[in-house]
Amino acid sequence: FRTKTWFKLHPYQRTTMANTKVSKHLPSNALKYCPDYIALDEQARRDSKARFRDHLMERRDILNQCIDTVIAEITTPALQLRFCQTPRYADNDDITNAALQVMSTRIDEWDGVQFSSQFIREFNKSGKTMDPNKFNTIAKNHQDQTSWKIFGDKLFARYMSKARQFIFNFCESIQDVHDHARMEIYRMGCLCYAVELLQKTIRFNRTKPKPLIQHKTLVKSEGIHDEFEELCSELTVKAFIVAARQNRKQKENKNTIIAEEFHARLVACCRTL
Repeated sequence: FRTKTWFKLHPYQRTTMANTKVSKHLPSNALKYCPDYIALDEQARRDSKARFRDHLMERRDILNQCIDTVIAEITTPALQLRFCQTPRYADNDDITNAALQVMSTRIDEWDGVQFSSQFIREFNKSGKTMDPNKFNTIAKNHQDQTSWKIFGDKLFARYMSKARQFIFNFCESIQDVHDHARMEIYRMGCLCYAVELLQKTIRFNRTKPKPLIQHKTLVKSEGIHDEFEELCSELTVKAFIVAARQNRKQKENKNTIIAEEFHARLVACCRTL
């Protein structure tokens, strides 16, 4: 059964609507402003999923390297610690697969590239349609602006929780120490891990090195805030955020936080503990 609306659609649009969910997101006058909208939309979604997966897997590799640094600190000969059978850090695909599934769903549900009022005004004057480069730039920017939600709560926070439990188990294998000393070593390991997370950088294809945890993600992800405070109770990240917001409001009458400055202050705090 076909509705009247169906027969009013562009032939390519009808074909695509019959075979994919993508065209449900078709904005008003999309084919007028961008005749290749549907094909570009489908490709942009595929590219976004592939790009997110690549970035996620590369970040996971560095997260695992952070654990190596912690173990090296705990087992340094300078501490003269003795260990019984130590646990091995095992990483499976559970966390990454869950994050990829959430991101895939978000991309499928995305409303697609929208046409700004400025673009529409220019179109009405010149009749110039949106080209693929402009379309892809908007799609990529959307992913860059929204992916922090997945990276923060679904990737970093869950790996931080996993790492914290592993560090605890590793410290349990230390022999001939009092419980207080064991907890101090555990605290040192957690703090070392926190510093590693904040200082590690990552470099993707044709980009400059970037923070492992993007500054925007650090500021906005409540899951990360909770896990930093679990790693070290003195890292009252949520209180730091409230103070940073109030400080900027007083100085510049703005409600936002300068993410890079916040990151620097958090690192400085770690170094005083």
